[in-house]
Amino acid sequence: MLLKDRFRICIFNSVTRCFNNNTKARAERITTIYQETNEQIEIDNVNIKKFHKEPVIENKELLDAYDWNKLEKKIQHVGEYYMVKSGNETNLSREECKQFLQRLETTPWNYFDVMIEDIKSIYLIKFNNDN
Repeated sequence: MLLKDRFRICIFNSVTRCFNNNTKARAERITTIYQETNEQIEIDNVNIKKFHKEPVIENKELLDAYDWNKLEKKIQHVGEYYMVKSGNETNLSREECKQFLQRLETTPWNYFDVMIEDIKSIYLIKFNNDN
């Protein structure tokens, strides 16, 4: 495998050299041999992924999520979308969702304000399943 740093390209032979002193934790820097000069070099590990032990979330975001969750809004799954009603209304039927999607496709709005009000009446959530 080839690893690049700012100055040279190195051939990386041993996967175990990615680790810190025989532990299973990935090292931020990798020690390897530059084959042209047999010089031992240290480069940044471009494959390292840093993870937090706890979620990184602000108190305000946590409180907002808690308050929203207390509303007990009904979430509908229609096709590729999850849908939730905006505002203080909690009930949302599948029929309302289908009508909303149909309106988005077919309605020619005459006024911008009416269009925005209609579009924002129900939130659409689509997950990226590629990751």
